[in-house]
Amino acid sequence: MSRESVQFASLHTEAAKVDLGWSPCDARARLQRERPAHERWLIVHGRIECGAGRWEFADQALLEAEAEAMGRFLLARPWPVGASTTSVESLITFTARDAGAGSLGIDIRFRGEAGPPCFGNEDSHSLWRVGVLVNIDAREHQVQAFARTWLGMLGVSA
Repeated sequence: MSRESVQFASLHTEAAKVDLGWSPCDARARLQRERPAHERWLIVHGRIECGAGRWEFADQALLEAEAEAMGRFLLARPWPVGASTTSVESLITFTARDAGAGSLGIDIRFRGEAGPPCFGNEDSHSLWRVGVLVNIDAREHQVQAFARTWLGMLGVSA
């Protein structure tokens, strides 16, 4: 699949930039067909910039139902501080936290294929198991826009 056909939901702050997406046409077409749950994978493309570095990935990281649940989680109000939602393989996890001052805190953990590549002396097993945590303090409108774009790429209304 060419990167041009991938649509991204973006959440950018001064501290971090997270772009996650997939081909919306493929997702919508697949949602129309009945298939076993284990065949409903999205090839998620990611571009991440944070204090831990910069990396990109493309992997079957989420089931369509997980992606929908994650989008709805990000729209939940009141903000579910302490709650989290993750993929079956735990490659991507969103956790809500209190950021105060009119912001919503989102911790996004990227593990395994969704995590950064290993460079030099880094412990590849730790990156695989623990992953990298990206802390984002975003404004309400930023989180809403990210979640609505995310759900829209699935062909699901928010």
